[in-house]
Amino acid sequence: MTKVAIDGAIDRGLGLHSTGSNLEKTIYEAIGPGGVGLMIECITDKKARSVGVVKDILRKNGASFAPSAFMFDRKGIINIEQMTMEEALDFGISAGVEDVSEEDGQVQVSTSRRQLM
Repeated sequence: MTKVAIDGAIDRGLGLHSTGSNLEKTIYEAIGPGGVGLMIECITDKKARSVGVVKDILRKNGASFAPSAFMFDRKGIINIEQMTMEEALDFGISAGVEDVSEEDGQVQVSTSRRQLM
């Protein structure tokens, strides 16, 4: 693949070139080896091409398209650097967050996606 083609693909992905085609977001559900659920998010200008590529990748790795969304919950994650664990817990209790954890000096608050917005 030439540098020009790579640069053009990056620019299209960033929305810098208007090629006349609209980029669409699509989500594929699959089950991988061992029954692992997969949610594959793609942004593409040609859904027919992307489904073929994703299907080929899944097949080569022992996976296939199958319903798996029921295995997942969308969460909102907030990383806070300048707050102690106690402050985050107080904040979390009053805001109704689902979980508060600390890792590498950073406090992480998780909540339902609806509460995040």
